[in-house]
Amino acid sequence: MTEEKNTDKKILGYARVSSYEQNEDRQVIALKEMGVPEKQIYIDKQSGNDYRWDL
Repeated sequence: MTEEKNTDKKILGYARVSSYEQNEDRQVIALKEMGVPEKQIYIDKQSGNDYRWDL
């Protein structure tokens, strides 16, 4: 079995923690291990506590 590589695809990663005190390192490491380039990893530090959920 051969693995095909599609160079047209862009791989993005998203790491999120819900407070500034939390650390996203484990998520970033896991994304890198999955082959996501570091420059394509986006990190969000936002608490949902103050967010207004319009449901």
